[in-house]
Amino acid sequence: MLDGEPLTVDELKALARLPTREVLDAQLVGVVASPLTGLVRGLNGLIQGLALQLGQIAEQKASGEPEGVKTHEPEAEAEAEAPAEETSTDEDKE
Repeated sequence: MLDGEPLTVDELKALARLPTREVLDAQLVGVVASPLTGLVRGLNGLIQGLALQLGQIAEQKASGEPEGVKTHEPEAEAEAEAPAEETSTDEDKE
């Protein structure tokens, strides 16, 4: 009997298949904690990235390399911008 009503065999079997109260409580906690876990992981990734950047800045300052100044090599840029010349061979003409 459940709430004063008799249960059928199928209803009784369905109730027997339900997980225990502890398992249901754990599932509920997992569902509630899931968004919080995602938030914590996201924030952790941001903090880790910030820490890496700060470490690189500290290394730059320790090595004496000027901040924000990139080395400029005009010869390398000129080579990259110039189109490659096509070479023709006797085989290409055939």
